[in-house]
Amino acid sequence: MTSLPADALDLVIRGGRVLDPATGLDDSRDIGVSNGRIVAIDRDLGSSRAPFRPHFPPHPGTLDIDATGLLVVPGLVDLHTHVYPGVVPLAVPADQAAMTAGVTTMVSAGDAGAHTIDGFRQLVVHQNRTRVVAFLHISVIGLAGWPTGEALDCDYLDVEATTRAILANRDIVVGIKVR
Repeated sequence: MTSLPADALDLVIRGGRVLDPATGLDDSRDIGVSNGRIVAIDRDLGSSRAPFRPHFPPHPGTLDIDATGLLVVPGLVDLHTHVYPGVVPLAVPADQAAMTAGVTTMVSAGDAGAHTIDGFRQLVVHQNRTRVVAFLHISVIGLAGWPTGEALDCDYLDVEATTRAILANRDIVVGIKVR
């Protein structure tokens, strides 16, 4: 039976220009991933690759991605999104939009207001792998009435309800949308 390296990786992204502002790294490196987490960044992770093994116990082998000539960066943040489908007419599904763009965090730009933030949490925040946070709209209906201006009726602009909603949702509300 062929044994696997003790530190066999699930994925190696090799040879890309790694830009990591947190550490100041800007160099050609291999990135090693195991169980969905980056576990190694080195010049050559070749010894940590596992071959495909069809016999018992089977192992799919290490997925190898050649990133030569490409940038490898931490997950990006999209600061202006509309990701509340079914409520906001101009919204797109968060995971579908993020997956091809290298985005790991999206900021909803006023999709939800005080009256719609609970649904936003249930239908967007909890249903997507992409991290989604929100600028809570000062209009209690958020952008549900789009394209009609949500601030045309001043009865929708409720500072007290917005304040209560912010305090109740501090884990996902990162700002206030006023338009």
